[in-house]
Amino acid sequence: MSGRIGGWSTRYLAQLAFYGVESRFFGLLPADSLANRAMVEPMTMRVLILGGYGNFGSYVARALKDDPAITLIIAGRSLAKAQAFAAALDAVNPAEAAAVDIGGDLTHSFVSLRPGLVIHTVGPFQHQSYAVAEAAISAGAHYCDLADARTFVRNIGSLDQAARKKGVAIISGASSVPCLTAAYLDDAARHFAQIEAVDYGITAAQQTNRGLGTASAVLSYVGRPFTTLIDGRMQRVFGWQGLHSEVYPELGRRWFGYCDVPDLELFPLRYPTLKQIRFGAGHEIAILSTPVEI
Repeated sequence: MSGRIGGWSTRYLAQLAFYGVESRFFGLLPADSLANRAMVEPMTMRVLILGGYGNFGSYVARALKDDPAITLIIAGRSLAKAQAFAAALDAVNPAEAAAVDIGGDLTHSFVSLRPGLVIHTVGPFQHQSYAVAEAAISAGAHYCDLADARTFVRNIGSLDQAARKKGVAIISGASSVPCLTAAYLDDAARHFAQIEAVDYGITAAQQTNRGLGTASAVLSYVGRPFTTLIDGRMQRVFGWQGLHSEVYPELGRRWFGYCDVPDLELFPLRYPTLKQIRFGAGHEIAILSTPVEI
């Protein structure tokens, strides 16, 4: 299905995440929804980015700033930082700034700011509730997050009924995992009779700015047990154990350890022929992985 929501292709919105979203809406929005008003008054989509001046939020903001169909609202706990970033962004439609704490009264904030879409980039998501998504639904705004937390993404469907009543989309997992990894596997599946095993991972360059949220997420599952598909059944492994390496052209050898991600839960459902999934994460500097394995 296709169409447009405030200048955004509905196909694009729907493809932001492959599975975490249970609520997709294509058609007329309720007259009283903020998502509807955000498209008409004025004729731009008001996009609120939580953590908009942070590591990932700033990337999202810069990617959207030149779209004439979008008015950005840069939000975070510090109004001064939000204002400074919004002013320096040089967006085609002047970006707004707001002080919003995800632990505060989000519904009131969203109603006053009138976003048509809320993009949640404030991690880590491993121990977060659905307060942001629920507030977006209550305010009649679409919602999208960059969550890579297994349980958070897996259970987002619990908001499906409430989102459908409000006529808004709830999209979770629009991140490297499971969104991009699933897009790759979807494409690969077209070239094979069936996919039985996948072995993949993420390794960051040492100078990459990971941000506090990313570091906290990584540390949250070091040494902790979780399950992955091995020999056709879910078996227990431990975070950052199972150390193994791959050699890449120009980059050299990179080391990986077990990493708990939504893919481990969702891929066996999406690709029923799978019998084995190994996902790992690692560092550019090998010595940083060794103490974790020991």
